[in-house]
Amino acid sequence: MLIPIVTVVYIVNIFIGVLLTGMLARRYIKRGQVNKSALKFITYVGSLTLVWIAYTISDLINFVTDNNYFTPYFLADLTVFLVAYFIIDAGSYSQGSLRVGRLMKVVIIISTVIFIVGRLSDLSPYETVVSGNYVYWKPPSGFSWELILMGVVSGFSTIYFAITFLWLGWKARNNEVVFWRSIALGIGMLLLLLAADIFFLFGPPSFASVSISTIGAAFGS
Repeated sequence: MLIPIVTVVYIVNIFIGVLLTGMLARRYIKRGQVNKSALKFITYVGSLTLVWIAYTISDLINFVTDNNYFTPYFLADLTVFLVAYFIIDAGSYSQGSLRVGRLMKVVIIISTVIFIVGRLSDLSPYETVVSGNYVYWKPPSGFSWELILMGVVSGFSTIYFAITFLWLGWKARNNEVVFWRSIALGIGMLLLLLAADIFFLFGPPSFASVSISTIGAAFGS
């Protein structure tokens, strides 16, 4: 029997994402810090979990039905743009650069529309890849520029977020707690960017790369 190994990775990351989102919410509530900034950050971390859920459902549909469908992965790909939007929203609000944030969010929306138009012009489903006892699904062969667009949008938003918190951490370097939390958050986001680049350029990332980067990003909260 074939094992959907990447899907297993996604499922584990769903549990990690739900756990981290719950821990963040509980921490902010316990400290009485449930404000707009906290809600934006919790929404961002939660949206990462949504990505894993979307790709897991897509994989399971193909695995159970032994068919390749276009729509589930199309919707899953759109969650990548959604996460980029929430990353910019949380980062720009934390930095106080609301105008810059609005501009970048407009760019993400335009990029999403371009992606939708391009993807609907080619309804090729994700392709099944069998390697030994394992099976996973990857974007179709003619999906190159759409993958690049996804990589650029997610990469740019993640770099912006990481630089924002590394800078905020440096500014607050006299406060050891704030400094190290901001540094951990910034480095975690850079690791997350690395995992995303691996996905877009070389295929699905490993469990370790995704999990470590997600934990690192949430640790700084």
